[in-house]
Amino acid sequence: MKTTYRIERKSIGAGIAAGTFLLLSSLSFAEPPAIVEKRNSQASDLASMLCESALVSKSELRKKAREMKVSKRQLKSLECNDMPALAFAEYHEEERALERVRNLANIE
Repeated sequence: MKTTYRIERKSIGAGIAAGTFLLLSSLSFAEPPAIVEKRNSQASDLASMLCESALVSKSELRKKAREMKVSKRQLKSLECNDMPALAFAEYHEEERALERVRNLANIE
């Protein structure tokens, strides 16, 4: 009966050691969520600012991208409302031009 007790005691000790090791190793490899959220938030803010400038004009979008040091490749991959950012800017420039024409037609 004493041998059974010793085996159980060793098993429990090994289990505790293994559990502690796994816990500590998983904590050391995990990245804190605050850092990940901050990175995503910064990228989201940058994309939002660029898309807002795309609403103004294509040249404003390019100017803002230069100010924020966004490469041409990154700008080409940026999407605003599921459209490429440059196409989004062109679309809104055309819409503003059509709106001006409609307003002139309504005035006459």
